[in-house]
Amino acid sequence: MLIKWDPSKVEEGISGTFSRTINDADLVLHAGITGDTNPLYLDEEHARSRKFGHRFAPPALVIGIMHAAYSAKIASLQDGVVTEAEYRFFAPLRVGDTGTARATVSRVNTIEKKVTVQLTCTNQLGGKIAEGHVVLLPAPPLADRKSE
Repeated sequence: MLIKWDPSKVEEGISGTFSRTINDADLVLHAGITGDTNPLYLDEEHARSRKFGHRFAPPALVIGIMHAAYSAKIASLQDGVVTEAEYRFFAPLRVGDTGTARATVSRVNTIEKKVTVQLTCTNQLGGKIAEGHVVLLPAPPLADRKSE
């Protein structure tokens, strides 16, 4: 059941985690959905000849894993929409690696109805892959939408 998102009921410090082991299908599906066919993600031979030496998950896929840590795992944030986002990447999440994302509510502004969520992603060895934050607002009900 979807819970209506109400910033006044969101507590600072709540967190959620989500893990995913990256496989070939993830990379192919991502390429098919987004059109991002960078050979660093899809061509093992090409990737071996470059700095990281392996294929790895596109940054957008890592971002998706980090977003799942709050949108799928923190019920009180399920109806929020991202209005601001910032990310930094430190290392690749390689095929076969398990990325574990943690999302933690760091700030609740009940006046502006904004919630800031800190995001991190590490691999199975605890290595830092990425970090960032998002600012969420509640999704307006259909009746509140202005004509497009």
